[in-house]
Amino acid sequence: MEIPPTRADILHPCDVIEDIGIGYGFNNIERVFPENNTVGTYQPINKFTDLVRQELAQAGYVESLTFSLLSLEDNYIRMRLEANLAECVQLSNPKTQEFEIVRTSLLPGLLKCLKENKAENVPQKLFEVSDTVVKCNESDTGAKNVRRIAAMVIDTSSNFEVIHGLLDLIMVKVGADFAKQDYCLAEDDAD
Repeated sequence: MEIPPTRADILHPCDVIEDIGIGYGFNNIERVFPENNTVGTYQPINKFTDLVRQELAQAGYVESLTFSLLSLEDNYIRMRLEANLAECVQLSNPKTQEFEIVRTSLLPGLLKCLKENKAENVPQKLFEVSDTVVKCNESDTGAKNVRRIAAMVIDTSSNFEVIHGLLDLIMVKVGADFAKQDYCLAEDDAD
């Protein structure tokens, strides 16, 4: 079948079927349920993530949605980490050096956001709940998504209890019990 050049709206076979449906009349077509009828629903991880986002917003934090692609320098060097090429997924032909790998952490994006909003009043409270990507040999694609959460507070003084309170809030909301030591804070000697 050849399509005349005057019909620029026909790109695929479904466009021909649409024209047939219009000519016959969509209301004249008998309605039937398909044999593979399914019911859509949320993925559990996405539903959980939405609930966490709501709790963080109610706690006074502003959600930030940052780029998933960034540079090696932003992801590692500026975070004072050793560049780990075995962990990160690199783009084979990046258009710019700013977008050469897929993020392995949410922190660089939030730090960039705070940097660009230096002129705003303090305190500033930001959070992000998104996927990061790491290499994984067990996966068909060679990489896997890891859902992470990050929150930051910038203020005139450092108040560890603010971010610690947010952690406690999240853990209480997900059902963890600090008294039973479902989670705990541990000292880290990282610089």
